[in-house]
Amino acid sequence: VHAAGVRPGQIKHLITFGDSYTDIVATGDKGTAWPVYAAGYSETTLHPFARSGATCSNDITFQPFPPIFESELPLYFTETGNGSLRLPSDETVCTPQLL
Repeated sequence: VHAAGVRPGQIKHLITFGDSYTDIVATGDKGTAWPVYAAGYSETTLHPFARSGATCSNDITFQPFPPIFESELPLYFTETGNGSLRLPSDETVCTPQLL
């Protein structure tokens, strides 16, 4: 059996979760965040859920910022569940940053 891999132009959506390294709003150096660059370079639509200061879970490491498991992922599941965000799985790449 041979794997086919990803066809050129197949990926149309980039979903990002994470902390300040992935947040596109609060960039520490005021530069272009890597998800913006990656989406532009790959000609994909960016769906950014990452927020600065996020940890995996406030149940593990409390921070006064929205955590991935209690904030970013529930928002993603709400949007995909209610149909406001429709992302075909064969056209979507998800990049969780779980530090």
